[in-house]
Amino acid sequence: MRSPGRLRIVGVNHVQFALDQEHQRFYVIKNSPYFDRIASFVEVATGYPVATVCGHLYAGQLLRNIKLGPNYSRHLALTEPVMDRTAVRLPTFPIESLPGQCWELQTEKQSVGSVIGIGRSFLEAIIKGTAAYYTPTNEQIIKAIATFSDDRLDERLIHPRPHRLLTLLEALARGYSSDELTELTKIDRYYFDQLKRGTDLARRLNENQGSLDILREAKYWGLSDDQIARSWAISPQKVADLREENQLHRVYKEVDPSAGEFDEHPHRFYATFETENESDATAGPRALIVGDGPRKLWGTVPLTITCWR
Repeated sequence: MRSPGRLRIVGVNHVQFALDQEHQRFYVIKNSPYFDRIASFVEVATGYPVATVCGHLYAGQLLRNIKLGPNYSRHLALTEPVMDRTAVRLPTFPIESLPGQCWELQTEKQSVGSVIGIGRSFLEAIIKGTAAYYTPTNEQIIKAIATFSDDRLDERLIHPRPHRLLTLLEALARGYSSDELTELTKIDRYYFDQLKRGTDLARRLNENQGSLDILREAKYWGLSDDQIARSWAISPQKVADLREENQLHRVYKEVDPSAGEFDEHPHRFYATFETENESDATAGPRALIVGDGPRKLWGTVPLTITCWR
């Protein structure tokens, strides 16, 4: 019998698995022994300092001897991260930059970037991620998908293309069940059950314009002022004013690798609408960093750093 192979890797190693649901078998489809975008995403989502730990390992240190400073517990490098939040990474595609290309998604990578949503639940995280989808180009795509016949929509569900999430949401809005979508897409029904909660929320938001209760619920699940304003056909400033009048303020939760079990402070936060705030405003100078976002394929916008007291 052939003995199993071994990978002698020091540092980060990104492994992707595929599940054959019919036979309940897992297959390794990717093995990347270098720091890539997925490794960066893991660091953002977990609060575990992947890059720093890898740097120490490359320098010849052992995991048990790595010290990460006063912001982390003593043996963090040996500790598996624990999350009290959910992170979702959504790909972005340069459709507007490459017109005419065949965009059917198969094994070849076609995305050029991604957006990340972090929240207390999968629904909150994915709603935050989809906020970046509302661009003039994507608005046209949403309107186009809404005109699809059921047969064409089925074809898109079976043979995915960029912005697949928008197609799934359209199917849910038309009354497709979670079981039907699972059969067509081979995606676990859990995700359709969660997305269905999101489409139900969007429907109730449309039907209850100006309702404080629905506003509170929408903010809890991650809808932005701009998304709510679009649904109510008012300005985002009016939504913000309504929030302020009713003391609906965002708080900031720290993205730490132990979910609060240990005294660790990576000083990385995400915004949510709950009660407890875990951030303290600094008394010193602050900086706002503005870049060009994930959608640029060619050319860049100069990075702007604005400081104020």
